[in-house]
Amino acid sequence: MEIELALKRNKRMVPLLHVEEISRETWQQRFPAGTNADWAAYKAAGKHSHFTNLHPALRKINWVYFREGVDDFEQSLQALLALFERDRDYVHQHTVLLNHALDWKNHHRRPQDLLVNEALTQAEGWLQTPFRDRQPPCLPTRLHCQFISESLKNAQDGMTEVFLCHAEADRAVFEQVYAALTRAGLTVWSNWHDIQTGVDFQAAIKRGIETTDNIVYLLSPESTDSPGVN
Repeated sequence: MEIELALKRNKRMVPLLHVEEISRETWQQRFPAGTNADWAAYKAAGKHSHFTNLHPALRKINWVYFREGVDDFEQSLQALLALFERDRDYVHQHTVLLNHALDWKNHHRRPQDLLVNEALTQAEGWLQTPFRDRQPPCLPTRLHCQFISESLKNAQDGMTEVFLCHAEADRAVFEQVYAALTRAGLTVWSNWHDIQTGVDFQAAIKRGIETTDNIVYLLSPESTDSPGVN
């Protein structure tokens, strides 16, 4: 559960390898009645190795080795501490903004929970932080991007850079495009996120079009046949 939540929130994860694979003695303690044939089958299945028992996401991450009897503990500890210091401010800001974004989401996306002034400027800069020569320590979640985008939209009195027009059947493609645009730091209007309950639908659409710089139309057989899109 912890790993799944960390992955969902795009947290930086640091695997520490302490035991590469268990010995026959350790296996025997776990399976006192086990035979040589059982041990051979266990090894053939790869169950004695850490690699086959790991969450798939952890297999892709660089490790810090703390293998007993193999690695120097102090050197490994210094490597771990150095990793914590690398891009420390960026990682901390990831956490700060995530908490603000979750509060905003949990309070039904209230405008008063959006970022303003210097906090918004810093968040926008954080989102655009370049990592040209190395892998970023962690990535913004879709919630990060939407929260910052909505904060920018709020600061601009609802004006946007992109109006996304699509058919209901194209929701999956819309979500992909929306995520990519907000990841790029753009403000986006869509009927999924910008029409509040009880608001006149057509009036909201008209205002969305009038206050945007660009119209992006997701062309598909469904959208060309949709009276709501046309």
